[in-house]
Amino acid sequence: MAREVGLDDVVDHFTLIGDELEQLRNKSGATRRGFAVLLKFLLWRGRFPRGLDEVSDDAVAHLARQVRVPAAELGSFDFASRTAKRHRTEIRAYTRPRPSARGEMITFLS
Repeated sequence: MAREVGLDDVVDHFTLIGDELEQLRNKSGATRRGFAVLLKFLLWRGRFPRGLDEVSDDAVAHLARQVRVPAAELGSFDFASRTAKRHRTEIRAYTRPRPSARGEMITFLS
């Protein structure tokens, strides 16, 4: 079940900023929005979602408006697919996660 987040948190954590939009340049459709969901969820929670059920509907709708892809198209994005795995690799390279002294992943943007 997706964690419900308030409007302020949706705007704060799921608004694409700066060069995050540049990361979407060669993606389209469900793939474009799937990438955006993976990226923003990682930056918010410090890990990738295992599936769409972990992401609030409000966050998905907010990202859909930003990337200009209908919210319904994300349903066809497979979070376990080769494409999703490639996206996670691209996002890791972009965010360059580093382990903390306690083994937790801390994300820094380049």
